[in-house]
Amino acid sequence: MRPDPSPRRTRDLVPERGRRLHSSGLVPHHRGLWVPRTADRHHPLTRITAITALYPGAIATGWLAADAHGHPFPPRDYPDEFAAGSTRVRRPGMIGRQYTIPREHVCHLTGTAGAGLAASPAWALFDIARRGDLTDAVCALDAGPSIGVDPELDVRPLAMNPRRIPGKRQVLAALDLCDTGAQSPWETRTRLLLMNHGLTGFQTQVPVPGLPYHLDLGRRELKVGVEYDGEHHRDPAQHAKDLTRWNRLRRAGWLVYPLTTTMVTRDAQATAADIRAGVRERGG
Repeated sequence: MRPDPSPRRTRDLVPERGRRLHSSGLVPHHRGLWVPRTADRHHPLTRITAITALYPGAIATGWLAADAHGHPFPPRDYPDEFAAGSTRVRRPGMIGRQYTIPREHVCHLTGTAGAGLAASPAWALFDIARRGDLTDAVCALDAGPSIGVDPELDVRPLAMNPRRIPGKRQVLAALDLCDTGAQSPWETRTRLLLMNHGLTGFQTQVPVPGLPYHLDLGRRELKVGVEYDGEHHRDPAQHAKDLTRWNRLRRAGWLVYPLTTTMVTRDAQATAADIRAGVRERGG
C-alpha cells in the first residue's frame, strides 16, 4: 500500500489500515498524527501542514512562521506555535494560543514541503518580541529586513495599536534597542553587551577607510573596533586570513577586540572592562 502524501490523523487511519500503521510508510509526528516517512519533519512547511491537519484554521506564528518566511537565524529548536482561536490545545510540542491574528496579517504559504496558514512576517516578529527573552527579541528584530520587515515601520505600529495584547511593552523596549545593521545574532548580542556596560557610540558595519574591510562594531573617531568571531574563525585557513586582516588594521591605527561566545556570555564583565580601557586609552 502506498504511503499517504499528507499528514493523517490516527482516528482516520485506523478504520482503513488497522493498528499496524508503522508498516504503512508513515511515522508518528505529533500525538494522534502521522506523516510520510520521507517527509522532512523539521521543515517549517511540513510542521505547518501537520498543525492544519489537527486544527483546521490554525495560523502558525512566532518562530515557526518566521522560519517559514525565511528568517535567517531561527533557533535550533522551537515549539510549533500557532494561533488557535478559541480552541484549547493540549499536545506535547505544540503551543496553541487562544487568540486571533488580524485577517490582514494572515498569509497562505505553500511549497513542496506542504501548505497552510501563517502569520505575516511582521506579525511573526511581533509575537516573538512580546514573549520570552528581551535579547532574543532584539536578535529577531535586527534581522527583520531579511524577510521584508522594517521593524520601525512594520512592527512598531502593531505595538502601538490600542488592541489589548499582552507583551506590547516589551516589543517597544526591543524596538528601542534594534539595529538592523547587525549581520548575525551574535553581533547583536555583542552590541547589547557594549550598551549594557555603558560603552556607547559604537556603530554597526563600520567601513575602514583605505582597506576592504568592515568592522562589526566600531567608533570611527577613536579607531576602536569590536568583532564577534564565530566558530568558522577556528578554521586554520580563516584564522590565517584573520591574522592578516588584524595586522593591516593595526598598521592603519585601529585597536580591534575580537570576541568569542564565552567572552560575550560568561566573561561579559571582564570583556567590557578590557574594551573600556581601550576606549579610555584613545581618549574616549
